[in-house]
Amino acid sequence: MFQFLHVLTSRMRRAGAMSVFYMDPEAHDEQTVSTIRSLFDGVYEWSEDGWDRA
Repeated sequence: MFQFLHVLTSRMRRAGAMSVFYMDPEAHDEQTVSTIRSLFDGVYEWSEDGWDRA
């Protein structure tokens, strides 16, 4: 999955595209979440108060 997302996000960045991806951090271990987060420019987390930049 990391390799796929790395290629996908690299191609999107070169094309000037913007995208939104969602991952449930409760469904994965901390190392997996950290590894996937490293691919993205920004990360937002949902709380009861709404979306917050992580």
